Amino acid sequence: MKKFLTILLLTLISIFSVTPGALAENDRVVEKEGSIPVPVTYEVRKVIINLDSYGNLNQPEDLFLDRKGFLYVADTANNRVLKMDTDGKVLESIAGPADKPYNKPKGIFVDEDGALYVADSGNKRVIRRSVSGEYDKVYVKPKSSLLSADFVFDPQKIYRNSTGILYVSKGISFITIDDANQFQGYVGAKEVGFDLRRMFIRLFASRSQRDRIAKVLPVSYNNFVIGPDGFVYATVGNAQSGQIRKINAVGKNLYPDQTFGERMMGENGEWIQPSLADIAVDERGIISTIDKATESIYQYDQEGNMLLAFGDKGEKRGGFLSPSSIVTDEKGNLYISDSKANNIQIFEPTNFTRSVHQAVSFYNNGDYKNAMDYWQQVLAIDANYSLAHKGMGKLYYKEERWKDSMDEYLLAEDKGGYSRAFREYRHQKFRQYFAVVFFAFIGIVVGFYFLFLRLKEKSGKIVRELF
Repeated sequence: MKKFLTILLLTLISIFSVTPGALAENDRVVEKEGSIPVPVTYEVRKVIINLDSYGNLNQPEDLFLDRKGFLYVADTANNRVLKMDTDGKVLESIAGPADKPYNKPKGIFVDEDGALYVADSGNKRVIRRSVSGEYDKVYVKPKSSLLSADFVFDPQKIYRNSTGILYVSKGISFITIDDANQFQGYVGAKEVGFDLRRMFIRLFASRSQRDRIAKVLPVSYNNFVIGPDGFVYATVGNAQSGQIRKINAVGKNLYPDQTFGERMMGENGEWIQPSLADIAVDERGIISTIDKATESIYQYDQEGNMLLAFGDKGEKRGGFLSPSSIVTDEKGNLYISDSKANNIQIFEPTNFTRSVHQAVSFYNNGDYKNAMDYWQQVLAIDANYSLAHKGMGKLYYKEERWKDSMDEYLLAEDKGGYSRAFREYRHQKFRQYFAVVFFAFIGIVVGFYFLFLRLKEKSGKIVRELF
């Protein structure tokens, strides 16, 4: 009996124990049929809370990782910007000019030279701090006839492109400003679209009725980043779909207009819609985004395919209360700030995630052989990972292995991919056996013809013998 209880205890421990820092119970991909479990994708490497002599973080709203590997934090409620190494050691605390310190800084950017740009929201300005520590440039509300008199310059998030144009988030779009503080235009405003019901209301409703009906506004942007490819990647707040946008120079969205994030059931039985709060894009084009509604992290490739999702609400290691910003380094590590828990968590990818990233990267670069090797590694870890089967289906399609492609698309439950591969497979078989079928058909026709002649001759002979 004692031996049986010991074996049972060890079995339970092996079933329910997880690696410290791992998020195994939360890692998943979201598909049409719901969430599907996947192996552990990220592990918590470190949680930054106490900063020794610098005290604690207080509502950190934004993170930025510069090219030298320094992590900058907009410690908003403490009215400062912190410069750290990637282990969380504070190297410098920056409070702004002595005559007018930072007031609720919410956005930060560091250029290639090391100059720091801060969206000093409380002071309604963007201020630049040079490498030598001098505050040498201030951006305020630009003077332009294109800006209305009631336009409020309240910078929340900022980014500067390679040509020196400063992007400043402003609700439904971004405004752009040059180095001379001249207004350059709006970027990314999305049209509301035509609605027949709204048109009839405007035509036939009284003025008081029209005033009581809420105006339909374009989507508003929560956050944005300029990716390595020069495109603006943004997260949208009040939208049922298209919560991630990839905006080109003329303001057109190049990313799939589909639903991103995940609808979840709330504690009271209500459905919680995604509310993406920040976005990061690495050198391989992999998109990571945070959702404040579900306190989860989602990753996508450049085609809009979900790679993975992890995290949930909670104060435990790996959980979130109100994730506010996300950045990624060249090793694929994620740095995520939490404005309510007042911490920064550093997540390290597992071998499974590294293999997925490598496969996606090689495929995007046209290196299909290496992409196939990594997709096979992924399937060796998780044979049910549908994106790997979809990736293998694409690769077999490129190699004109139509039957293999069909098999992989079938495992991925990708009807569109399966149909394309089947068309090619059918055409291949048609060409392969056309000559055989054609001559067999001719042989059958000729055979029937001679058989007919033989039967006709036979029947004629029988008739002549009878009469």
